[in-house]
Amino acid sequence: MDRSRRRATKPPDQGTSNELSGEAHPQAVQPASPQTDQKMVSFLTGALSSAEVDQVQEDIRTKLTSLSKINTEMKRTQTKLDKLAEQRQQLKLEVIKDRWMLSTLRLFPNEVLSIIFECYVLEDDKNDPWVLMHVCRQWRLAAIHARRVWSRIMVTPYIPYVSRGLPKRRYEGFEVCHKAEHLQNALSRAAGSPLEVRIDNCRRSTLSKNAEATLRSLFQVLQRSNAYQQIRWLSTENSTHDMIKNVSFDGCEFSMLTTAWVTTSTSNLNQRIEKMAINLRDLRITQSESDGIAWDLSKLRSLATLNIQGAYGQRHGQEIYQTISSSLGLVCLEICDCSVSRSEGSSPVSIPTLHTLRLTSSKLNCKFDLPQLLELILKSSTILSSREDPLILLNINLLEVDSPPDKSSLCIRATSVRDVYVQFRSRHGDKHAIGDALPAEIESLLMDSIKPGRFSPKILHIRWTTVDSGALVHFLNAIPDLEELDIGEGVSLTKPFYEALAGCTLPMKSQTKYRVPVCPSLKRIKLSLHAIYHSATLASMTKWTALALLARSKGSYPLDESLFQESGGQW
Repeated sequence: MDRSRRRATKPPDQGTSNELSGEAHPQAVQPASPQTDQKMVSFLTGALSSAEVDQVQEDIRTKLTSLSKINTEMKRTQTKLDKLAEQRQQLKLEVIKDRWMLSTLRLFPNEVLSIIFECYVLEDDKNDPWVLMHVCRQWRLAAIHARRVWSRIMVTPYIPYVSRGLPKRRYEGFEVCHKAEHLQNALSRAAGSPLEVRIDNCRRSTLSKNAEATLRSLFQVLQRSNAYQQIRWLSTENSTHDMIKNVSFDGCEFSMLTTAWVTTSTSNLNQRIEKMAINLRDLRITQSESDGIAWDLSKLRSLATLNIQGAYGQRHGQEIYQTISSSLGLVCLEICDCSVSRSEGSSPVSIPTLHTLRLTSSKLNCKFDLPQLLELILKSSTILSSREDPLILLNINLLEVDSPPDKSSLCIRATSVRDVYVQFRSRHGDKHAIGDALPAEIESLLMDSIKPGRFSPKILHIRWTTVDSGALVHFLNAIPDLEELDIGEGVSLTKPFYEALAGCTLPMKSQTKYRVPVCPSLKRIKLSLHAIYHSATLASMTKWTALALLARSKGSYPLDESLFQESGGQW
């Protein structure tokens, strides 16, 4: 009986139930309660009785009450967490303040911090002063009172964007002001400090109607705030005539303006600067294709530096000549991509105070009278006067020649020149390629320059040229008073040069006979192997350089200083 009863009450096979339910363990299967089964059966088979409905509603009310208590407890707990988080943040701030009290940086006066911020922002256009204002309260106050930090302002009707389409607050070191309120705030931050103003069209050739209205409002802000009187540096090189053609500058004074970079297309502004900028010292004029350079510099008595950037050709040569002739006290004159010519019967250009003349890709068809010129720099095949009428320079100290020149490039007569810098680059503009001028042309050019009555330099720099070693030795023998020789990048030298420098046959032997070396008065020499890419040439130059310097010292012609640069660039 007991066995039959146990077999009758035996539960069904749990392994089969587990397989059907997908459970891995038999303990995971929980049997349903009878009450739940009864409710589900009643719900599925028919309507609930009134007692069952009351029971279900009572269960719902009980569970809703429990949910309400749980929500209330969660809100109470969240409120406590928020208070704890606030207390934690407050404690962090107090710790920072306590550490700040121990820091020696707080002893810095705001005036000193302001000077540091000015140096930081002004030395690199990428340094943003707005970042400094987010460090702490003291730095914010110091940055606000650093007036020079906010003195660079860009006036533009357009917004410069970054690559992701976000507007820039600062662009190339200037505060972008494309709205009147932005400009007013920028001027307020500058607070009377000398301004650097850049009028820019953001590389657009035309203006829209909205842009014209915006630009008028910006210029009105400048005029109402008397900002023109505070401008120390002004640039309109990236602007167009459409930007200011309808702007009146009557009554605008540029009494503090010392540097102006202008374009010939903004003629109405240029005329005002020409009349009112009495303290202007640096003027750069960029010539457009359709406008000539017509400036009367006689009123700008403080002007010391004039830079003319033009289009190469004969179109406005006489206007450039008249502009240069009207200058009275120039110290430095730079002419690039221009052709300067004068009409028949005109007198030579006389600038008695000029010290530096830099010519780049230019042609001078007029005579200059420069008695005090100290530096003459010729770049990119500049052509001077004809050989029949050479440029007479009595006090020149530096002559620099860049790129393979025409034979007329050195039509000068200068007996007191001290420093000659020769750098012949490739005609294709490749700095790392050795110049493609023929050695015979360079030798003829250099030898013609040191004829009696020309010049005898004390310092000679040679870079990026294919001058032959024999030609170089022949040239150096003609200037025995040379005191410093600098042979830089891209110059390949061979054994004859090093033997001439050593004054003996290399390599030295026990019975070597010494002779007078090239440039016996030489005191300082710099030899560079940088940009010599041929391995055999590099090895031989390294070998002969060491032997030549050693032999020269043994031959009673030692050098005060000798510098040798390896191919890696280190001296």
